[in-house]
Amino acid sequence: MLSVINQATKTLDVEAEEFSDPAVVSAVVGRARAGVQVRVMVESPAQYAPELHQVVAAGGKAVGYASPTGLYIHGKAVIADAGLPDQQVEVGSMNYSTTSLTGNRELGVVLTDSAACALMSRQFDADFAGGTPQS
Repeated sequence: MLSVINQATKTLDVEAEEFSDPAVVSAVVGRARAGVQVRVMVESPAQYAPELHQVVAAGGKAVGYASPTGLYIHGKAVIADAGLPDQQVEVGSMNYSTTSLTGNRELGVVLTDSAACALMSRQFDADFAGGTPQS
């Protein structure tokens, strides 16, 4: 996952139920500071307000959902450079929390197929558009 994040040069989209692992947050913030267009979408944004604030302060955008809105963000995906020749999507079962990344048995795969990347990117766009902006 960190490899996909760190290789993003133009765009980086992160969808996560949980967003608290310091290494993941630092990598995402680093990409925003490097001028990559970063968007982060989470469930229960109040729980991750400090992390989302870091993303926004670095120049990224963040939105959140809360389950009463009707959409529950359970997906875990990183989309790097969608539509570009080096695009990648990492999708898996792991939340972006230290426990999930270091203590649980999780699964993640990296896709480079243009159709799969386009599908993931379109869904992310649609879901991001409906989220509540965070600061």
